[in-house]
Amino acid sequence: MRLFLAADIDQPARTLIAAWMTDVAAAMSRDASKHSPADVAGEIKWVEPVNLHITLHFFGEVPTDATERLFAALAAPLTLPAFDLHLDDAGTFPRSGPPRVLWMGIGEGQAALTRIHAALQDRLRPLGWADPADARPFSPHLTIGRVRTPAAAVGRAIRTALERQPAPAFFPFPVNRLTLYQSRLSPRGPEYVPQVFIDLMPSD
Repeated sequence: MRLFLAADIDQPARTLIAAWMTDVAAAMSRDASKHSPADVAGEIKWVEPVNLHITLHFFGEVPTDATERLFAALAAPLTLPAFDLHLDDAGTFPRSGPPRVLWMGIGEGQAALTRIHAALQDRLRPLGWADPADARPFSPHLTIGRVRTPAAAVGRAIRTALERQPAPAFFPFPVNRLTLYQSRLSPRGPEYVPQVFIDLMPSD
């Protein structure tokens, strides 16, 4: 099973992002200097709105005989409160040079996500599923697209489009639980199937 743990975003945010991604793609095509519009549009693999999520831990392939133990470890509620999450800016990884990922940033809720990630690592470490010691520091974000073939000209088109099409104005929304998903790959793209829900404590 290919598994990852995530915080979901609400439907109004998905709707806003879907419209904004269309606008950014159109702006990229208009501003591209060294690619035809078809070439530039094809350089980005946008995440389907239904699949948008904030990854808290990526497990990768978990052997079938280990899933029951993992599911049991994750089923207990976290002793951390539910929180409000607010999406704000947008950018690329890396921030300069040929980009590989387009992301949307987290404003309110970033500290809560970081605390939750740390608590999950404590829970997963005795089972051998925690992040390795040399892993990059956790940086919560929402991936909205991946660049198929990073190149300087495509990077310029992306960053110019992001300047001309700033991220939409979002309303904060509550995050009350986390979801362990199975990622099923198919010719139509990935399908994310919930396996375990982890409840957060009611906020005060």
